[in-house]
This record gives sequence, structure tokens and C-alpha cells, in this order.
Amino acid sequence: MKFAPVLVAGTLGSLLLTMALAKAPNPPTIAVPLDVTGVRTVEVRSHDQVEITIAAGKAEMRYPDSTRTRVKSRRDGDRLVINADIDGWEALRVSVPPEVHRFFVDEGSIGTKLKVTDVEILSPGDVSWKGDARLLVLRDTSDPGKHGNDGRQRGDDCGCNRHSTLTVEGGEIAEVRAYSPHATLKLADADKLGVVYAWIGPKGNVSIDTARNFHQVHVMAEGEEAPPVEAKPLAP
Repeated sequence: MKFAPVLVAGTLGSLLLTMALAKAPNPPTIAVPLDVTGVRTVEVRSHDQVEITIAAGKAEMRYPDSTRTRVKSRRDGDRLVINADIDGWEALRVSVPPEVHRFFVDEGSIGTKLKVTDVEILSPGDVSWKGDARLLVLRDTSDPGKHGNDGRQRGDDCGCNRHSTLTVEGGEIAEVRAYSPHATLKLADADKLGVVYAWIGPKGNVSIDTARNFHQVHVMAEGEEAPPVEAKPLAP
């Protein structure tokens, strides 16, 4: 019985903290227009959460209005490079037109509100895609030399599995091609995918959440070539 007041106090404190966080308003954000004329590739260098959306309308980036937030962008030919250090838990949100079809991110999510043709995503970390596309290419750019035979990053004493995850969250996609020596390719709804070719090394795997069949998913051997990409128009 002596411990009951402590337990009640702790529970009450947790409840009040949860209520306070739930009522906390979202911090104000800054919207900065982006000049993406002629841009085909967007590269975001940030260890914070990044959300990129392909959509009609003006290109812009949004991030929390804070004196500790640092965001800069520059052009490099047909590439737009964004360097971001975001203060707090809010994500850096970037909106671009469908003419941009190649993305480099440290980690984050990329999606489309339109039917797009070819999209390529390169990342050394966890990355996800959601939306309709004719061809989706996912490339794990992490350094395989940083991983030991046990699959952990060298110098990692916690014993955690550091393999990245390439996720296809949803959307009707005619063809998916994934390349990684050790990542997990996660397919949330494989029935909406026309065909999947996965060049996944011996330390990687393919995870399928829901599917009526698996005949469209092909795990490829190293050096094995897939058929040429078919130039299929997207369904209206």
C-alpha cells in the first residue's frame, strides 16, 4: 500500500504530459518557393525527416520557423540541392512538379498525387514511396563495407540491425526495380504492382504485407538482367 500513491502520482503525471503534448499547437512554418525550371533531380541533405511530394502547382519547401533551423538551396545544373538542419520534430516538406523524377535523400518519404512515369529514389537509409507510377527504381546507396558479417554497422556496440528498409507503401505501379546488398524491400500491397525485380544481396530480404499471389515478385541473382522496361502508358 505504501507504493500506491507513488504509482498514482506517476500515472497522473504521464496523463497530464500526454494531454499537454496533444494540445500543443504545431509550430509556425515558413514556405519558400523553389525555382525548379529545368530541374530533373532533387537532392536533400538532412538527417531530419524529409517528405517530398510530386504535385501540380508551385514548387516550394516548408519547414518550422525557428532561429535554430538552417535550410539552404542551390542549383547545380539540372539538380536542385537542399541542405537542411531542422529544429524540433517537424519534417522538411518539399513539393515539386512531375518533371522532377530523380531523388537523393538520406532518409524520408516520397509520394505523388499524380500519375507519373519514371521515378528513381537513391538513399543510404530508410525510404518509402507512395503513389502511381509506370516505373519505380529504388537504390540503396549505403556503403556495404560499413557492415560486418553479422549485418551490423562496424563499431556498433548496441547489436542493432542497421539495415535500411525500402518501402513501397501503395499505389499502382507497372514495374518496381530495387537494388541493395543488404536492405529489406517491403511491399505493402503487392497485388497493385505489375512486376517486381529485386536485386537483394544475401543479407537482405523481401517482405510482403498483403498479396493474393507472389508470381510477380522476382528476387534476382547478382549479375542477372531483367527484361527491358516496357514503355506502357499509364491507365487514366
